[in-house]
Amino acid sequence: MRNGVIIAAAVSIVLILTLLVSPSLATNGYMDPTAADGLPREAVNQTRIQELKAQDQNITTPTLEVSGSPGTPKIPPFLANPSPGTPPDETGSASGSETYVFVTKWGLEGSGDVQFNVPYGVAVDSSGNVYVADKGNNRIQKFSSDGSFLSKWGSYGSGDGQFYGPEGVAVDSSGNVYVVDHWNYRIQKFSSDGSFLSKWGSYGSGDGQFIIPEGIAVDPSGNVYVVDELFGWIQKFNSTGTFLTKWRGAEFPSQATILLGVATDSSGNIYVADQDYPNSRILKFTSNGTFLAKWGSYGTGDGQFSGPYGVAVDSSGNVFVTEVNTIYGKLDNYRIQKFNSDGIFMVMWGSNGSGDGQFESPCGVAVDSSGNVFVADTGNNRIQKFAPFSANPPVAGFTGTPTSGTAPLTVQFTDSSTGSPTSWNWDFGDVSSVNATQRNPVHTYVSNGTYTVSLNATNSAGSNTFTRTNYITVGSGQGQYIFTEQQNGATVYLNPTNTITLKLKDNPSTGYSWNLATTDGLKVTSESFLSSDTTGMLNGAGGIHFWNMTVVGTGEQKISGIYSRSWEPVTGNENRFDMTIVVV
Repeated sequence: MRNGVIIAAAVSIVLILTLLVSPSLATNGYMDPTAADGLPREAVNQTRIQELKAQDQNITTPTLEVSGSPGTPKIPPFLANPSPGTPPDETGSASGSETYVFVTKWGLEGSGDVQFNVPYGVAVDSSGNVYVADKGNNRIQKFSSDGSFLSKWGSYGSGDGQFYGPEGVAVDSSGNVYVVDHWNYRIQKFSSDGSFLSKWGSYGSGDGQFIIPEGIAVDPSGNVYVVDELFGWIQKFNSTGTFLTKWRGAEFPSQATILLGVATDSSGNIYVADQDYPNSRILKFTSNGTFLAKWGSYGTGDGQFSGPYGVAVDSSGNVFVTEVNTIYGKLDNYRIQKFNSDGIFMVMWGSNGSGDGQFESPCGVAVDSSGNVFVADTGNNRIQKFAPFSANPPVAGFTGTPTSGTAPLTVQFTDSSTGSPTSWNWDFGDVSSVNATQRNPVHTYVSNGTYTVSLNATNSAGSNTFTRTNYITVGSGQGQYIFTEQQNGATVYLNPTNTITLKLKDNPSTGYSWNLATTDGLKVTSESFLSSDTTGMLNGAGGIHFWNMTVVGTGEQKISGIYSRSWEPVTGNENRFDMTIVVV
């Protein structure tokens, strides 16, 4: 099974042997004029394709006995009742305070529901549903996050909604499902219930055509990226399949590559697994193909690879990579590695086998919004789910924008917690709890007032709460808005003729005072200082510095302040207050 399932890594040797045996191919074969490697396309392609098809058709796998039933997660006792400072050892070694623990698994060899014949790609939608490209059964299966079977679609063939060896699968923000129909040389698009929507692609080396399509990914804008294994092309399409651009997945055009998995992050950057020997690395590009970075080499150490295959990116930009065995050596790197977006190694888990947390040629990988990792354990014909485990509780944090405005005021809250939280619980300060458990919720305030917002972030080691007092201010269209240090760095939305009162702590007796500046669209109408000493008998008492302003301009306006002594040079280390007012 090990050598039968993972066949992509043999491409380079096949190419070399083909050219040595038949050098005339270099002149008689079809040449792609846009390729810089000078390799004969059509003749080599046909040799490789027939070899791959033959191996696919002869795949045999051992039957895997699976305990329990799908939908019944196996959660280790320490995960249900974690002890801080005691990382688990269920899934291998880890670096730092975070690792991943086995949660559940589902699947065995067969053609029934919740059975697989070589599961390749895996993807997760925004609701946590899991889609699996069941290659040998020529279908897609859909499951809940715990493995409960939901639906399936597809059969062998070349018609709409049929497949010939589906491999890569991806889901966009609307829940549409994109499938690499491997041997039909095309991409098919479906709704989340499996209804056929569209298709594009055919065999060839032109724009929008494919030779051996493998991985697929969708960026936040809905653009679709498809990698072609044999000659290392990455093609970019819009959501309807219109070709946009393409580039070689390499540092320079003539470099040999074997591209397999592909993923995108929230900024639209592209990560690609290059399995060609001795490359064994991850390549990072912009959305238009500009090379940004690379990491990895051939080996068994942290950050090294033997057959990098699947790639996934979580909401924080961390990159997950699966590894499979290759024909270059039996390094048995059947594992998952996690890196930050710059390629710095973070954690690793997995080994070769059929036990929980072990793998036999894991191909696909996906991450949901809570950080759970789903792996297509291809050789074991199953899906495994893992959850992050931290020895330390998270440190909660968040921002919101805008922080003031007129009712109804819609605020986008963004989680900035550290420590890999897996669940979030928001208190928006009003009576509504809509979206209160989302990581980055949008909340609408319908009543005037000042609201205190809290976030409780939780991981396997505990929880932490962060509170911003009087953080959101909602007023009427002609109302007065009061801002304090809580709004430092904030962006607020106001209407023309709104009035502002800014209150900052001050102590002029020390020689320090606020030097405030505003842009032309904000008119300061008065300025005053109110001492905290109501008796007038305390020397050096501090107080509150007040500025009253009126909005007189439009567009983006600024309030900027430096707390300094007038006779001292500005060093850049002074306390500052900066605020942006967007007049709408």
